[in-house]
Amino acid sequence: MNLMDNKLQCKRCGKPIKGGCYNTPDGPFCVDCWENKISEKTKKNYEKQALKRLQTVGIGFKKKIGNEQNPSMWKV
Repeated sequence: MNLMDNKLQCKRCGKPIKGGCYNTPDGPFCVDCWENKISEKTKKNYEKQALKRLQTVGIGFKKKIGNEQNPSMWKV
C-alpha cells in the first residue's frame, strides 16, 4: 500500500474530502457535516482547543526569541 494513496476523510461521515474542509483539533470534517451535523457547542469547544494550542506555541516562541535577545537568560 502506497502512503500517497490515502485520502483525507471526514471524521464524522467517513467520505473522502475532495474540496475544502474544516480542520479541527480532533480531525477534518467535510463542509456538509460541519455546517449541518456538528452542534454549535462542539464548534466552540474545537475553537477553544485550537486557540489554546496556538497560545502555547506563541508563548514558547516568545520565550525563545526573548532568550536570544537577552544573553543573560540563555540556558547552558
